[in-house]
Amino acid sequence: MPCEPIEIVDGKLKFLCAIFKSAGLSFSKGLDIAEKLEQSGYYAYLIGGAVRDALLGKMPEEVDIATNAPAEILKRIFPKAQPIFPLRYSAFKVAGDGWYIEIVRMRKDVATFGRQAEVEFTDDLSEDLRRRDFTINAIAIKADHSVIDIFGGIEDIHNNKIRTIGDAETRFREDNLRIMRAIRFAAQLNFTIDKNTADAIKKLAYLTQKLSPQWLWREILKAMSAPHRFKKLLIQYGVWENIFGKIFKNPAKNFDAIKKAKEENLADVGIFALFFFEKAENFAESVQKLLATLEFPKNIRYDFIELAKILSTLPKLYSLTPKNIVKILDSSMLKTALDSASYIEELSDIASHIERKYPAIGSPVPISGDDILKLGVDKIRVGKILAEVKIAQYSGKISSRNEALKFAEKLAENNIY
Repeated sequence: MPCEPIEIVDGKLKFLCAIFKSAGLSFSKGLDIAEKLEQSGYYAYLIGGAVRDALLGKMPEEVDIATNAPAEILKRIFPKAQPIFPLRYSAFKVAGDGWYIEIVRMRKDVATFGRQAEVEFTDDLSEDLRRRDFTINAIAIKADHSVIDIFGGIEDIHNNKIRTIGDAETRFREDNLRIMRAIRFAAQLNFTIDKNTADAIKKLAYLTQKLSPQWLWREILKAMSAPHRFKKLLIQYGVWENIFGKIFKNPAKNFDAIKKAKEENLADVGIFALFFFEKAENFAESVQKLLATLEFPKNIRYDFIELAKILSTLPKLYSLTPKNIVKILDSSMLKTALDSASYIEELSDIASHIERKYPAIGSPVPISGDDILKLGVDKIRVGKILAEVKIAQYSGKISSRNEALKFAEKLAENNIY
């Protein structure tokens, strides 16, 4: 639930929206946890995306807390805290009904390796903030609502700007995923990217080729709240070419279509289809190659493959055998495919024609293969005749069992199959 952005008065947050004061929500709980840590003699700060979102008037779904309290102290203060990683990382989660908090010991980078880093613990908040990616994600809040912003993140939020902390090229070489994150944040928040940061992205876009399918998927999934802007920025900064260029050589600049589909609540798998669509002829093959670049989870992977097959088949649907036509018409992904096709210029007319031609798609078939066998048809012909019956039914030519039996009998008598 959005509300007006939080104000900062005399260096402290001023809550303008009652929802931030609700005891059952993560932001308020985070302040409570930070206060408990301070009362125990340790530093504790709400930090990162939750602070950024709060300053934008968005309700954070989860909150991160940075502290100098070691693992054994955290477990003593919060007995129900669960380790996120092995205990030596001193990272815990605390959750309740409607809230989720991660508590992590403050750290600084000792060495970086393009995605991972060697770190050590620190008591210095500035060291912990310095290792973060962008200024808007490096704002900290104490339990008493005091704001610590040593890199100008609040000003960048006010100016709708994405800017790295320190030298942009250095930050992107330290962690290549930050290139994707910069574009993702710009798309999600509808921010612009600072010139120095943008120049570094263009120069180092090739580093995104090294990113794992798992990390790429996570960033792309998060960016699907604004897929039209995300795709536009990926192309604009040369990142699309480096990640997907060998698969999709001429990406459709269908930004308006994607935006409209998102606004009209097209299914997520349909949004992915529009996002990657290039040409129907090669789309199914291209999607198979894409699966090696992005680690789609199983529940999306199978639907996406099926959807791509249907979109590739639509232009030649009527040239298929009846059995293969029925296979498409009976697919659980047909409706999503036709909905998706309505946003694709080369497929929209075909999709409309299919919906008109087969107004009764999905209606139960009134006869079975056994009924056709009783007409004296050999087993080889049964499947073909049943497919013709289904097509006639989906077309609205037959609607009852009696009509279906007569239609099948006529096909059998004429020895069409």
